[in-house]
Amino acid sequence: MDVKTYPDANAEIVGILRTGDSQVSQYAAARIEELEAIVAKLLVTKDGVSVVPGMKVYWPNTTIEVTILAVWWDGKIDCESDTNRWARIPWDGFASSTRQAAENAEQEGKSE
Repeated sequence: MDVKTYPDANAEIVGILRTGDSQVSQYAAARIEELEAIVAKLLVTKDGVSVVPGMKVYWPNTTIEVTILAVWWDGKIDCESDTNRWARIPWDGFASSTRQAAENAEQEGKSE
């Protein structure tokens, strides 16, 4: 069985565990909170957006969508598009929204 985990579900489970009286429930809740805090520190954020593998972003100043494959401790990323793959490139300049991609497209049009 493949079980997916999510931060929101973890928070809800912690709440449920905290209502129990057993030491096992209290331990499990504390451990989940501890691990969530560690994960939060490990996530690279840019402009308030958590940068995580699998995230779709736009190549700087273009409308080319790429998928993040890995995030490095120094804030660099590995990513790929339909035709290319890049390793350990700086995150700076990547757009994480459709709005930003539209602005990139508008700038592309002006520069041509």
